[in-house]
Amino acid sequence: MKSKKIKVTILVLITAVSSVGIFLMFYGVPINISSNVTAFEFLPDETNNGEEISVYIDGVYKNPVLGKSTFSGSIQIDKYSLTESYEMFDLSFESPSFVNMATLSYTSVEEGKLMLEMFGNVWLSDDVFDRFIIILNENTQLGIAQGTTIAVPAQNYSEAIRLFEKINQ
Repeated sequence: MKSKKIKVTILVLITAVSSVGIFLMFYGVPINISSNVTAFEFLPDETNNGEEISVYIDGVYKNPVLGKSTFSGSIQIDKYSLTESYEMFDLSFESPSFVNMATLSYTSVEEGKLMLEMFGNVWLSDDVFDRFIIILNENTQLGIAQGTTIAVPAQNYSEAIRLFEKINQ
C-alpha cells in the first residue's frame, strides 16, 4: 500500500515538473519592459556622426526555448512622431533567413484610410531585448536616409558602432 502511494506521488511530481518544463519551452517567461532609453541615431559609414535620441520601450518580451521570440507593445522614438501616434505591430524575431530580426511596422487610420508604415528592422544583440539596433527604411518624407541606424542603448557614435558591429558579425 505504501509502495503504491509513493509511486503515485512520484508520478504526480514527474507530471507537474514536465508540464512546467513544456510550458517554459513553448511559451517562455514573459518579461515586462517599460523604460526610457538613450539611443544613438547614425549612419554607419559616416564616422563620428549622428545624434543622441530617446527611445521609450513599453511591452512584454517572450523568449521561449523552442519557438520564436516576440515583443508585444510599443517602441516610441522621440524623433519620429508616427512611432507615438501609430500603433506598432507585434515583433516576431524569427524569419526563414535571419535569426533575431523582426520587421518594425506601424499602422493607423487617418481620415478613414488605413495607413501602414514599414519603418525598418529590429536586430537583437542576443536572445534578450536589452541591446538592439533598428535599421530604418529610407523615407524622404521623414528625412530618413538609406542606412540610418539606431543603436539602443548608446550615447555616442563609439558605443553605437560597437553594438552595430557586434550584431553584424
